[in-house]
Amino acid sequence: MNVSDTAFLDSIFSISINVVSSNLLPAFVALGSNLGDSSQIINAALDHLQSLSYGEFARSNVIVTDPVNCPPGSGKYCNAAARLELPEGVSVLEWMDRLLEIEAEFGLRRRLTVNEPRALDLDWIGFGSRIIHLPPKLILPHPRAQQRYFVLKPLSEVSGSWRFPDSGLTPAELIAGGSCLDSA
Repeated sequence: MNVSDTAFLDSIFSISINVVSSNLLPAFVALGSNLGDSSQIINAALDHLQSLSYGEFARSNVIVTDPVNCPPGSGKYCNAAARLELPEGVSVLEWMDRLLEIEAEFGLRRRLTVNEPRALDLDWIGFGSRIIHLPPKLILPHPRAQQRYFVLKPLSEVSGSWRFPDSGLTPAELIAGGSCLDSA
């Protein structure tokens, strides 16, 4: 077989390689939507995230919450959370870029007004026991997650015994302890 035959075969066949690693870490993503068919958007985004997991995947129920610190007239939010597994050595900045690409696929445009209504918002909440400080693009655990019921409630459904590495508390403990600035 010559070089042109190899190039031809490569153009026909797509080879997918699964990364097998015993060093997978849980990654937690919060999802929110208050534009369009929010429940459908959240479920489609969860399906998309599931396809990116290298191991187990868990999704929370979708909950409906009042907007928090949003412009007047903002509609209610549908919120959920996902737990997926990523290789320990994943580039965290590339993964963050992937989350931003998914938001863009669902129509999110970065705007000047803080907390404007959006079709899909993805927030990376945590990655195993890692504390990552790469501002402005990425801070893990997410700096406001431990104060937000709309993040903690769905997260508590998928996080198991995971603890925020900076506080040492689980999402359920934070809810029970009354640390949320918003409420049920």
